[in-house]
Amino acid sequence: MKRIVLLLTLMLFLSFGMAFAQTGGDISVQVDGLYLGDIAINGDPVTFNVNYHNLDLVNKGKGLTNGYEFSVTGSATWTCAYNREFTFDPSLHFNLVNKWNKFDWDGAGTDTIGYAGTAGSYDPEEDPPGTADGLPPGYNGPALSFEFDFTDVETDAGQTFCLDSCFYPPSGLWKWAFGIYNDFPIWDGPHCYTLVWIPNLPPVWTDDPATDVNPDHSTTASIDYEAMDQDDPPELVSFTKVSCSGAGSNGITVQYPGDGVLGGARGTCTFDYAPVFPTDVVTDVTVVLDVTDGVNTAVPSDGTVISFGNAAPSFTFGCGEYVEFGKGGTGEIQFTGTDGEDTWHFVLDDVTPVDPVPPEGNVSIDGAGKVTFASGPGDAPGANTLYTIKVWVSDGLDSVSCTAQFMVLFTEAYGVEIGGSVRGIVGPVIQGTHVTVPVTLNLGSEYLRGFDILIAYDASALIFTAAAKGALYAPPFGICDPAWEYFNYSYNWNGNCGNQCPSGYLHVVGIGETNDGPVSPDFACLDGLAKPYTLFNLDFLVTNDRTFECQFVPISFYWMDCGDNSLAYDPVAPPDNEAVQGVSRYVFTWNGTKIGDANPLSLDYGLGMYTGFPTYTGIQYDPCMVPDPLYPTKPLPVPWVDFINGGIEIYCADEIDDRGDINMNGVANEIADAVLFSNYFIHGLSVFDVGALAPAGQVAATDVNADGLTLSVADLVYLIRIVVGDALPYPKLGTVAAAYTLHNGVMSVDSKMGAAYVVVEGNVAPILLADNMEMMYNFDGANTRILVSKIEKGAAFEGDFLQVDGSVITAEFATYEGAPVASVAVPVTAQLYQNYPNPFNPMTTISFGLPTAGEYTLTIYNVTGQTVTTFSDNAEAGKVMFEWDASDMASGIYFYKLDANNFTDTKKMVLLK
Repeated sequence: MKRIVLLLTLMLFLSFGMAFAQTGGDISVQVDGLYLGDIAINGDPVTFNVNYHNLDLVNKGKGLTNGYEFSVTGSATWTCAYNREFTFDPSLHFNLVNKWNKFDWDGAGTDTIGYAGTAGSYDPEEDPPGTADGLPPGYNGPALSFEFDFTDVETDAGQTFCLDSCFYPPSGLWKWAFGIYNDFPIWDGPHCYTLVWIPNLPPVWTDDPATDVNPDHSTTASIDYEAMDQDDPPELVSFTKVSCSGAGSNGITVQYPGDGVLGGARGTCTFDYAPVFPTDVVTDVTVVLDVTDGVNTAVPSDGTVISFGNAAPSFTFGCGEYVEFGKGGTGEIQFTGTDGEDTWHFVLDDVTPVDPVPPEGNVSIDGAGKVTFASGPGDAPGANTLYTIKVWVSDGLDSVSCTAQFMVLFTEAYGVEIGGSVRGIVGPVIQGTHVTVPVTLNLGSEYLRGFDILIAYDASALIFTAAAKGALYAPPFGICDPAWEYFNYSYNWNGNCGNQCPSGYLHVVGIGETNDGPVSPDFACLDGLAKPYTLFNLDFLVTNDRTFECQFVPISFYWMDCGDNSLAYDPVAPPDNEAVQGVSRYVFTWNGTKIGDANPLSLDYGLGMYTGFPTYTGIQYDPCMVPDPLYPTKPLPVPWVDFINGGIEIYCADEIDDRGDINMNGVANEIADAVLFSNYFIHGLSVFDVGALAPAGQVAATDVNADGLTLSVADLVYLIRIVVGDALPYPKLGTVAAAYTLHNGVMSVDSKMGAAYVVVEGNVAPILLADNMEMMYNFDGANTRILVSKIEKGAAFEGDFLQVDGSVITAEFATYEGAPVASVAVPVTAQLYQNYPNPFNPMTTISFGLPTAGEYTLTIYNVTGQTVTTFSDNAEAGKVMFEWDASDMASGIYFYKLDANNFTDTKKMVLLK
């Protein structure tokens, strides 16, 4: 309970008559509980602690007798527990006498009490240290204790309570004995105090939220309350729940820290009820709390109403989007949404205009929020038509809507694609074979008059042989005869791009009409060709270099100036209009990633789309699309052609080297293979027509007896024997690993080989170092081809076998058993190679060579010097390769640095998206 604090100090003075004696005893009395000089008696005990101080620094106090008187003016009564806490230790101080004497003690009026203490004799020679011998010189410590409880605290308030000395029988004197001397302290009392009663006050609310709380219906609601105690010193306060009403109120709990907080408490009322849509009804909940200090309780809280609401979903993307496409084409807009508490779904509302003519095509939305407008021929009947769509996102309680727009063009933009197949990829194809790559016109509603196409490719992977005319020059029906008149191609461009030139590029030009002769192409008829159709075909020979195995070789549109990759067309049927030059609107990679946009205000502007010529990113807005002040009336080209790059995928050798699997279904040496092989002898190669590998892959699979000869009757006989169980299939020879080095012109291999085929740059005269082998070589005009072998049983070599003065382009090996060899070129010193392809999007291969096994670190940086990624490990000697996926990187220049065996080198690469 509350206690008010009072300090009482009672001083007793003692003087001595002897010349050698010091000042006598000093008694001080201290009362716990101080409050403005008054004693608080509202139920808590009041304690007097008596302290004795022997100021005689020579003599011990052998005995003492002191009397005390307690009195009150009025009718107050009390109880007293004397010697409550302190006492002299009889074994140290007063062992003969140590007792209290009650002279008059009834708890009313005046009570007197005395204390006496006497020490026995002490012989320092005989008694052990610590034996009781009185109060030591200089002693200053606790001696006696009195504790009072007043009976009726509220009635006793205002009366006077006194502490005084009293008569101590028989002599009535206070007396301290010091050896042979007696000292008599002098008392300066009485000391009187007023009795005060301070009632206990209830706690009060300091934060009682009376306003409504509105959480989401799926969120657990909580409210903070605060109450403080009014007493000083403060007491513990704690919360209790009075009532809760409303759905789910039984789940409401009141939480507070421990059993409360001294002087106050902050409690949190947590509402566990969270309505679940749509089975529950969103309902208000009201809560009322009490706060108490254990004696008194505050007025209950006002009561807070929790109104569970709903957070509406919202759109995060799609609103305000604009997409344009030609009639008959398809446009898409992706909407995305969010909701902090519920699942949501999209609803397509309407499409305007619908009057006078609604969209002929189909407008739909899928569960993921993608709106697809597949327009029909009747859409945009007389001019470009803007269609507005409204989409709602709803959680079942609330919905929001927004709009986006499709512009269906009266005419459709052109789409030109390399590859003309799924994803613009041709293949996979077998190395060492020819492949046809079509360049197709996929879209376009206007009258095509001509094209000027510039294409770049990797000449180390593909060897261009010829370009052939497409469908415009040989229509599939006779009513458009004669068709287009001009077609030509060249191997290079008539300019100079310095070190930025691709290793291979083609310039292909087609013109519908070159003169106004008596017979002209029927452009309207040609426009009736069903799209997509081929503009022209490119024939490439795929390299045998095994470093390109399993690779994708890009073939891309390339721009040197404003005239490259443009189409000439008439907006209406000729000869009503002059031809318009259509140039790139968008440029895409084979997987649909946009890397070029002719609109300088597009979202992609400034992200690497405009790099200047030469470029893979399309027409450059400046200077191609900027009016010439010297010729202000000169027509500007129109960004009206979308270009899609393509490429060739090269087979992995393991995918096609499958002896006995002639029908290429993944199961070798089965009855179906025997039937197909038998048909070959009757019908020829036409029976081999399974996918891109036919017939080359199927022909290779017919070497069933492993004699190196394909398509032989011996192979068919052996296949039949395998099918009937009379013979076992020949196993596929596994690849043998080997490493070779070239140092000071000397080639060496670390395993026994049966043959080696080496191609060296330039015209060189090689020297055979393997004395048990034979060598043949020839200069083909560019490189020297060298074969090291010997037709002799057991002929093999290892170690130093050839000396060449030149750069080795390729080196192929085979074991004496005929197994292929995966040879690794081990450099004399560490080397960092240029990444391939470069530029790239989004994958590229980075490789380096190590002369010895050891640790390495390959670090990729952006143009600002920040680390993008790091590859670190241990590797054996030879070539180490990494594929870096830069899908989440921005277009631009990057650098890669190799640190290995005290070797450091850095190279640059370009990411084009």
